[in-house]
Amino acid sequence: MKGIKRLLFLTFLLAPVVGWSPAAAAVQDAPVAVYPGCEAVSGDDSAFFECLRKASEQGDPLAQVNLGVLYEKGLGVPRNMEEAVKWYRKAAERGNAEAQANLGEAYAIVRRDYSEALVWYTKAAEQGNAMALYSIGVLHANGLGVPRNYAESVNWYRKAAERGNPKAQNSLGRAYDYGVGVPQDQAEAMRWYRMAAEQGHPESLDRLAKAADGGNVEAQYSLGMMYDKGHGVPRDGTEAAKWFRKAADQGDPKAQYTLGTMYANGQGVPQDPAEASRWFREAAVQGSAEAQKDLGWMYANGEGVKKDDVEAVKWYRKAADQGDPKAQNNLGVMYVTGRGVPQDYAEAAMWFQKSAAQGDTKAGESLKRLETLLKARKR
Repeated sequence: MKGIKRLLFLTFLLAPVVGWSPAAAAVQDAPVAVYPGCEAVSGDDSAFFECLRKASEQGDPLAQVNLGVLYEKGLGVPRNMEEAVKWYRKAAERGNAEAQANLGEAYAIVRRDYSEALVWYTKAAEQGNAMALYSIGVLHANGLGVPRNYAESVNWYRKAAERGNPKAQNSLGRAYDYGVGVPQDQAEAMRWYRMAAEQGHPESLDRLAKAADGGNVEAQYSLGMMYDKGHGVPRDGTEAAKWFRKAADQGDPKAQYTLGTMYANGQGVPQDPAEASRWFREAAVQGSAEAQKDLGWMYANGEGVKKDDVEAVKWYRKAADQGDPKAQNNLGVMYVTGRGVPQDYAEAAMWFQKSAAQGDTKAGESLKRLETLLKARKR
């Protein structure tokens, strides 16, 4: 069955801002489950349509919005926008948010009645529908049915973006990129581009790549993370390391730490403890608690550096003072064993307690063992 298992809700205009291309209608596939009760005929387009039609006529709003989509997209039935609107309206009047958003789209795109579109978008937005929230932002950005107001458009984009809408995330990224409706902020722009790109939004990925090629540290780090996790791009450790290195060379502590972990684990680069410790140090001196903790571990174990318990304690303490639970546990161990510091059970217990309070199970176990040891010594 082609297409019917995927409910195709229209998205909307790409929001133009100063210097951007005019708005144009766009369609996005939004996969949803086959309508309950019609699964048995889901492989037969005609039978599926008939099943959906019967459920719609019985007043089921979920069936009605699905039927509207079939008519709008011409799936299993000749395309008929008037029929689509009819079924959207029935479901919308019963409070179905998807139908309300789709009805708003029909008024905006087909009938060019933006005031009516806003009415239905608002109803859907009040239920948290991300597409409707984004579309209201588009109306404000273009002055369609409302006075043009870029700050207000950003407000709506943000609401939709926070609900995971990639078009809104891209538009919010552009707003920060160009300083339209918000103060210009490249770091924030790259953050939103990355969120959209990780969902496969092509424009955001392109903007990230161009910014990274141009030396933008946040874009370089973001691309590194995407390649490292395989979000929005094929997973590629070598490519991830390339972008982390570019950002690390510019002094970004997040990239420096991540590149250090890649060298420590041999991920995307040959395993090299000395190189790992070098990058951990670069990040650690900038205050990265994770890097401080891992650098402490390398000194404690003589990995990539000469073993030095005093130096290990120094870095564990820096991370522990920032609240890193693993560093707090490791520092407690150093006090229990008297490595790099005078043996001090009370100090050890304090650090174990701090770590355990944050949920570190090893610290909890260490604290119990220490308490057992102290009780045995009192006997």
